[in-house]
Amino acid sequence: MSYVYSVSPPFKVIHIIVTFLRILQLLGPSLFPGYLDFWRTDPISQKTLFIFTIFFYLIPPEVHDKASFYGIIVYIVISALAEILFFTASKIFKQKANLPHFIPPIISFFFSSFGFILPPIAIELLFSLFSEYVFSTEENQHVTRTIILLVISVILTIIYLYIFIMIALQVLTFQPMSLITVCTMPQIIIISSGLIINAVVAICEFANSKTTIIFCLIVAVLYLATFLTTFYKGGLVKANETKLLMASCFDGFVTSIIMAIYMILEKDASFIIIALFIAFEVVFLILSDFIFKRTTVNRLKTLDMINDYPESFETHIKTINHFINLTVTGFRELHPICLNWSFSKMGIERWPKDGSVWFVYAKFSSIYPEETQTLAWIFRSVTVNKVKGIDARTVKNQSLSIARQREINLSPDLKSKLNSCTKHITNAKHRLRNVWDMSIQGNISDMEAATKRVIKVINKCDSDLLHILRLFPNNRFVTRQYARFSKELLADYATYADMVEKSRLLQRSIKVNKDQSHEYGLLAFPMLPEKLDVTNQMMVSPTTNTEMTSSVIDIDEGENENQEREESSFFLNRIEKLKIPSTCGMMTISLILFFVLFAIPVIIILLIIPSFIDGLLEPLNYMYYISLSRTLMYQIIGFGLQAFMEIKGVFNKPEGTDTSVLPVNFGSSYETYKQLTYICKEMTLAMENLDQFRSYKKANSHMDQAKAEIFQPTLNYTYYSKTNPTNKMISIVSALSDIVSQQRELITGNPVSDDFVNTSAILNPSTSMTAIADKFNSALKLMIQFISDTDDQTEKLITYILIAVVIVSVIIFVAAAIIGVKWIESNKEQSFMCLTSLPKNEVSQMAENLKILKKETENSTTTQNNNTESNKQEDNILKMFMTGGTNSNSHDSAYIIVLIMIMMVLQVVSIVILLITMKEISKNLRRNSPHLDYLQGMYANLMAATTCITSLIGFNNPNTTIFNIDKAGLLNRINLRLETTRDYYNLARYGGNGVDEPPFAAYQVYIDSVDEIYQCPDPEQLTTDFKEATLCYTADDLIILTEGIYRSYTIPYEIDETDCHQLLENADEFRIIWDLLIYPVYDIFVFPMSAGIIDTISNDLDDIYNSRIIYIIILVIVGFVFEVIFLFLMYNIDSYIRGVLKLLLHCPPHVLAHSAKVMAVFSGNFKKNKGENGTRTAKFYQDVCEELPDPIIVCNQTQVIQTTNKAFVRIFGDVASSGLMSIKPLNEFLSTSNFGGNVENLLNVQPQKPATENLTYKSKETGSLMNLEATSMIINDVIVVVLRDVTQTVRYNTLILEEKQRSDKLLGSILPASLVPRVQAGEKNISFAVQSATIVFMDIVSFTPWCGSLPAEKVMSTLNRLFMKDDNLVAKYSTMTKIKCIGDCYMAAGGIFAEVNQPAVHAKEVVNFGLDALDAISDLNKELNESLRIRVGINSGGPIVAGVLGVGKPTFEILGPAINMAQQMEHHGVPSKVHISRSVYELIYGDSYDIKERGQIEVKNGTVVTYLVNRKK
Repeated sequence: MSYVYSVSPPFKVIHIIVTFLRILQLLGPSLFPGYLDFWRTDPISQKTLFIFTIFFYLIPPEVHDKASFYGIIVYIVISALAEILFFTASKIFKQKANLPHFIPPIISFFFSSFGFILPPIAIELLFSLFSEYVFSTEENQHVTRTIILLVISVILTIIYLYIFIMIALQVLTFQPMSLITVCTMPQIIIISSGLIINAVVAICEFANSKTTIIFCLIVAVLYLATFLTTFYKGGLVKANETKLLMASCFDGFVTSIIMAIYMILEKDASFIIIALFIAFEVVFLILSDFIFKRTTVNRLKTLDMINDYPESFETHIKTINHFINLTVTGFRELHPICLNWSFSKMGIERWPKDGSVWFVYAKFSSIYPEETQTLAWIFRSVTVNKVKGIDARTVKNQSLSIARQREINLSPDLKSKLNSCTKHITNAKHRLRNVWDMSIQGNISDMEAATKRVIKVINKCDSDLLHILRLFPNNRFVTRQYARFSKELLADYATYADMVEKSRLLQRSIKVNKDQSHEYGLLAFPMLPEKLDVTNQMMVSPTTNTEMTSSVIDIDEGENENQEREESSFFLNRIEKLKIPSTCGMMTISLILFFVLFAIPVIIILLIIPSFIDGLLEPLNYMYYISLSRTLMYQIIGFGLQAFMEIKGVFNKPEGTDTSVLPVNFGSSYETYKQLTYICKEMTLAMENLDQFRSYKKANSHMDQAKAEIFQPTLNYTYYSKTNPTNKMISIVSALSDIVSQQRELITGNPVSDDFVNTSAILNPSTSMTAIADKFNSALKLMIQFISDTDDQTEKLITYILIAVVIVSVIIFVAAAIIGVKWIESNKEQSFMCLTSLPKNEVSQMAENLKILKKETENSTTTQNNNTESNKQEDNILKMFMTGGTNSNSHDSAYIIVLIMIMMVLQVVSIVILLITMKEISKNLRRNSPHLDYLQGMYANLMAATTCITSLIGFNNPNTTIFNIDKAGLLNRINLRLETTRDYYNLARYGGNGVDEPPFAAYQVYIDSVDEIYQCPDPEQLTTDFKEATLCYTADDLIILTEGIYRSYTIPYEIDETDCHQLLENADEFRIIWDLLIYPVYDIFVFPMSAGIIDTISNDLDDIYNSRIIYIIILVIVGFVFEVIFLFLMYNIDSYIRGVLKLLLHCPPHVLAHSAKVMAVFSGNFKKNKGENGTRTAKFYQDVCEELPDPIIVCNQTQVIQTTNKAFVRIFGDVASSGLMSIKPLNEFLSTSNFGGNVENLLNVQPQKPATENLTYKSKETGSLMNLEATSMIINDVIVVVLRDVTQTVRYNTLILEEKQRSDKLLGSILPASLVPRVQAGEKNISFAVQSATIVFMDIVSFTPWCGSLPAEKVMSTLNRLFMKDDNLVAKYSTMTKIKCIGDCYMAAGGIFAEVNQPAVHAKEVVNFGLDALDAISDLNKELNESLRIRVGINSGGPIVAGVLGVGKPTFEILGPAINMAQQMEHHGVPSKVHISRSVYELIYGDSYDIKERGQIEVKNGTVVTYLVNRKK
């Protein structure tokens, strides 16, 4: 995150806006806007609150039922994308140490804005759904969907909060954000409080009043806890934000208490609450300002007291929290005790094990670059004290990072990192050289693998160096290394020049990158000074070693570099701006495929399905009003006849009926004439709604017939004038109008004439009701048939569409995959052709420039390696021969095919799911639409049977007897209607035959709902009263019961048609049944069920649709993810092709400008030229292999030799001519006595593991011995053996090795052995410092007269023997090194090359060497019969400088004052004694020596005390 913040803008305005929104999200819930029942009574308050909640909820609670699902989906999508982006960016940054320029601002903006705002909104929506699921009494239709959304949202929220809290907030800098804090915990508490408050308030949305009151009090407590955060661990940094948070917490606390009081008193909401809410905020802002200032003054007084009396620190500060609060206030108000760090030091001395104290100290120290060493000391102290906790971990992690950002020297850590990068750069150069070798060979078949390897290594080096540059942004050693890398491997001269300029600026101690820790600190505390004038003596700057090899710090610039830089930059810009046709084209094709064939069709179908459902549901409305009109017709006729019978006294008028439950669907009255009036009005409304059926325009023969049945004059209607009938063809609508108009006398409730029964009021409806019902039935059946036909057509059409979608998708996607693969491979090949089109001499020069100097261990085989290098071309040609000259397979092609096929599958599956959904919707409608006929038809026919029974009862009185109705006909009608009732009942209740005739799904639901209203008083009590007994029947049972009772009425009448008394005797019972058919059968059972059937079907269809949406969204998201992966793959391929083209930049610009192929590609022309062939045929490589100078043997899998080349016949002519090659296996050829070496290893070769052995071959003809380098490999299941003649190479290497050994031995006699490899490697500046060394000088006493008295040969022989003895003595001691010999003087030193410098050890060894040298001169005198004596002088001291001087004749020298003193010790020494200085005496004192003080002697720089040393006897 430090990188993201470092390259992103500060977003100051965003932080201010987000601060206010966070305060609103914290404060707004105190009004409990989700408790809608509380606010609904006051429209003004409700509207005000609706607008207000938009600012912090975005989705007000009033629209949660419509928008919460989509809001959560949006949150899931945004959160998932943000987290995917974060983890993807983390992975990319880990690999490349860099991100695309637009990514960091997006991440920073998200964490600065949506990262704070979205979680509270999501929590409010989620817990609102949770509240609905737990507290709502209504059945949740989407339980599974709700649970899935809750789980996904909670998981994403937890992941995000973990990222935000554990990564984004754990910083040691004052990172700009809203409500910025010093410590992390206050920020976490504020975030957590906001989430918890929003969650608790959201639960109240569906909770009861008692629960809401409890939650109000809980919220009030949470506001108090949040208020205390301002006094916890420094609180908020900015004073105004602190005051605003304090006031908001006060306001929220008081408002929550007021809300609880209102709810306890059961008072409705009013605008007063909102007004008080605003007023409290203003008042509490003033109060918070007073509290804040008062607290600040008190804290400053405490700091003054401690500043004056430091010993009172423990008295005044008892807790860590108080200490941190004082620290923050002190820095905010610039108190001197804080600015000079005294107060912070007191805190860490008091609480050395607490991480938060160290964290605060480190966070303020990080503001100032001059306190970097303080930061380093804090790091060491936290580590040494073993401080635990997240604060301590943050200090240890980020203090090191901040110190690195300010490091200007070559620290050991930086040197190690740069050395590691140097190794990778060397590896990259080797791989790049391999590419140039292939370019020379024209080997395109292996070019892709080789270029991918080199580009990968170069990118790895680039990412490593960029990562180091991020860690050490102001370090000249890093910029120099990156400059060299940019020039040698990236060929990016613009970056090279930029880094060179930065290096020069840094060399002059001018920073080139801003110090963000410093800037952010001053932004958080504007009053702080730019620099602190404080000297911290407790911190010691660590010793840094600025030594570095020239390969890191030297930057060479040629004479023509500026011109080449401009030209190279021009070509680099061309490559950067170049549009690769294949990748750009495939990106476009992929986007078209995704949007045109996937996303847009899916969205269109998703939008079409609701319209499709509405279109399917439209006929149901007409069916409903047709079936309702049929029922109302029977009710009008039945209730009209019933009213007439009551007027005539056949039936008693309803008296004493329970008025507590009134039949709403009969005018809320039990008086028959009023019920008839209501039914007539309902019929009028039904006819008006039914009239809309005329405008239904969907062409279909069945619908046309149905409309004709309703609106055309197809009904033979009988009009009566008294008892005279007149028939006329009219429409059903006209007939219904006549039936309604005929009831005008009955609906008044007034008495009628005795012959009223035989007037048009009774005769017209009763005569034509069967014909009208038949028309209704016919129209309904036609409409049901229309729905069936529509379903068949829909199924057929969707089947065709499915087939077409699958076929078209497969064709298009497969074609896109094939085109993409071929297109991309063609563009790759053209980029490779650019490499092979370069002049061979230029390519050879570039390959030569990439040679790396080898170390000593590699120099021994230099000639052999060079010879191997020279034969690489032959090896590659051989490999191409065996692979048949074809391009190597690319993983990119497989990825392209797989991703496009996945996209195709997702697209097909999504569209198939949606189309099948449409089929299921149509099928569901077809199966359930007949219930519109069944439910109303069940009751309508039962009412028709009831009307017929009423007519039968009327036959007991001439004034109530309808003259034109036959009694037997009435009985047939009753039986027919009862049978039809039973059939409709069974179809609605239990369904028909097969799955296409299901029962009505909600039938039992409505039965249960009736049972809740129409309850049995006491199910266990027996009763003899029929009316009371019916109370214990369900509405469903009453329908069945009615049929049985009606049968009991009609069966006796069928036996004796003249006896109507039985019916008359049952008139009271019939009246009870009549009332039951009104209530509950129709009023609360049949009518609600039939009226809700369309909603039920619509809900079922919506459920089918909604159940698929979540899967479609998942598929689209997965498709989008794979689309992004595909685009990322194209981006990588694009980057790879550009990387290949960038390799051309290593070539001189003028060469590129003269290459027609290169310039054509640079201009965007990737087309293959006519006659151009990127790959050669197998025959070409066979011919080349035949002409290779090395013998080649090709065997089958059984190791039987198949073919050889000309070189084999030339070298092994005697064997080849014997016919052995065609009949003998390979092992017999290699196992002959002529070959020497490990042949078995060649015969047991494994795939991908070539075996190489050195063999000897003795020719039978000439007897000459030949050295062969045999390589055995398996290529395409064929064994290939290459026998390379390396005789000359072996001879040359032997001679060179012998000469080198002699040279090394000579150089080793001049220089220390550890420096010989460095000199041989060409290193020019070999020097180092030694902290402490012991130097010895030895000289022959009276050498000049002795030398003059003897021949020169004798003198040189004696000196040679003496110095050989001394050399052998030096070799005895591990710390000693011979320095040089000057005449008769011998100089050596101890401790120069010791890994661990131990002065006492090398002082003792040098003294022992001096004593041994005295013994050696005594032995030499005995051997030569001489009397030579030597003086030995020894001194210890340091530091000294050591190194190699000279180039042609190098010598090893040591320099320093300690050497001069050693020479003085020898010069003033005593013959045959070891003369030591005081420093040596102090180092060897107490050991096994006999030391005598010589006293003071005069030396060049004054008088010193010296000592003589002998061995103890």
